[in-house]
Amino acid sequence: MTQHTYGHATDGTPINDQMIENLADEAERGYEPGQLRGHRRGPGRPPLGEAKTVESVRLEPSLRDEVAKRAAAEGTTVSELMRRALRHYIDTAARNTALNWKDVGVAPHPEGARKDMAMVDKKNIHTVPTEDGWANRREGAKRASSTHATKAEAQAAGRAAAMKDGVEHLIHKKDGTIGNRNSYGNDPHPPKG
Repeated sequence: MTQHTYGHATDGTPINDQMIENLADEAERGYEPGQLRGHRRGPGRPPLGEAKTVESVRLEPSLRDEVAKRAAAEGTTVSELMRRALRHYIDTAARNTALNWKDVGVAPHPEGARKDMAMVDKKNIHTVPTEDGWANRREGAKRASSTHATKAEAQAAGRAAAMKDGVEHLIHKKDGTIGNRNSYGNDPHPPKG
């Protein structure tokens, strides 16, 4: 009689009719509690603290594809990438007003922003990547206030202008996200003490 194989055990042993019969006989004889090994599940979904709601967002297919590619490149999930992007937007919007999305890659502050958080007189300076190198732009400006071949040159010029005007200097990474920010006066979040 030929043996039928139903798969393999975790150790690689083929599961056949004889193995199933032996296991059934063993189970019928009974087990001592110490012999039983509990089934251990994997880590599962990590907790999100107090998170109790799920929000649905409709994305056009091209944006969904870009988000999925970015998440895969960063080794994370689409959900985690979207949470980080939303946190970044909220954090940025709370500190910066009147940003021009196309110029600096950060969403504008929503209507009804707190007036005490606005930089009323002067606009912050952003050091941003361009096709030809690097540039410094004032928030809301369509044109660069200065262009430079290297990031270091652009940072130095942006820092000098920010110090002169007493505003924040936001230094973007090559991918357009904000990598560093320095305040040279009128700090919306001054240190305590």
